[in-house]
Amino acid sequence: MDLPTLFIFFIAALVLVLGMAGQAFFRRTRVPELAWLILFGVALSFLMSPADKAVLTGIATPFGTLALIMILLDAGMGFDLTSFSNGIRRGVMLTLVAFVATVAVTAAFTSAFLGWPLLFGVLLGIILGDASQAVIVPLINEMRLSEKLRSILTIETTLTDVLVIVCAIAVIGMISTGSADLAGASLAIGYSVVVGLVVAVAGAIAWLSVEDAVERKVHSHFLMFAVVLILYVFTEIIGGTGAFTALIFGLAVGNIPAIKKRVHLPEHLHLNKTVKNFYSEIDFFIRSFFFVYMGLVLSPSDWTAVGIGAVLAAILFAGRFLSAHLALSGSGLNSFEKLVATVMVSRGLTSAVVSQLPAAMLVGVAFGQDFVASIGPIVVSVIFFSIALNIAGAYLLGSKGK
Repeated sequence: MDLPTLFIFFIAALVLVLGMAGQAFFRRTRVPELAWLILFGVALSFLMSPADKAVLTGIATPFGTLALIMILLDAGMGFDLTSFSNGIRRGVMLTLVAFVATVAVTAAFTSAFLGWPLLFGVLLGIILGDASQAVIVPLINEMRLSEKLRSILTIETTLTDVLVIVCAIAVIGMISTGSADLAGASLAIGYSVVVGLVVAVAGAIAWLSVEDAVERKVHSHFLMFAVVLILYVFTEIIGGTGAFTALIFGLAVGNIPAIKKRVHLPEHLHLNKTVKNFYSEIDFFIRSFFFVYMGLVLSPSDWTAVGIGAVLAAILFAGRFLSAHLALSGSGLNSFEKLVATVMVSRGLTSAVVSQLPAAMLVGVAFGQDFVASIGPIVVSVIFFSIALNIAGAYLLGSKGK
């Protein structure tokens, strides 16, 4: 076997070891593995030529979409509808207030200081609206917090995935068509959500109806992922949002026992107990390589993007302080818990993945290519600095692990 191939295998092994080591040391360091993976990607970028990076950029859309489908499927299966019901109202309120604040401050900054057209600033703000499930959920599970606050923050990390995906696609459509029809955009978002919901629920029920019989013959959990990909493609063809379908499909199959208690469904519907663990492992595999890839995209020489990302992360942190206190006022949470909610500002995988979508959808649009060239490094920089602020905030609060 030739030396370059052996080197690729060696790097792949290092990525997986680094990802697993990062998870193992998270409890001690509170630094999530994705931060180390991004840094590893940045280090690798020193070994790559511009031509090599161009090849990587070419696979951004399919690789990013695959990562998004997997993370949302796994997130849906891991979301317990029963456990988080007591925080749903405040969780939705925090999600909406924080999301709007993120979009507003980002658009204002990019318009005033970078000279971007307003809609492009809005699009960047939407992309940065993701509350990182990979960082925030493990952090709050290691802190002494009430179940209500855990519910609120977990709900936020899940709902922002949907908001980022649906709103980003809607705004990209407005930019590409040159239409700022808000009513039409709202209808498009509503249609997209309804289509995704119907396809996902119907697909989940159909799959669970035949899962046992099929898997006894095929002996592979991958068949469910094939079903999800088919549903994704079908949803996109009929004008819905395939990523939302993947999330709702995971939510439906992962919570089928709770759903059966409220809706009349056949008793035999259930999810194989080993499926959740299997897809968590696949999700870890894809996430690990995706964050290294994002580190590769962030060129060490692109200090302008790094600086913009650092400033934006600080601005988002300030916006988070105001929005969290506004949304949680009168919630019954104590002052310490409100401060905890304030520092949970990490951006994550959905932001990284959705930042790749404009490359395929804004071809030929005025300012589109400039936006595409700068958005990836800026988003990765914001992710990195927001995680750093999040971790520093947790330490300053003096919270202790269980």
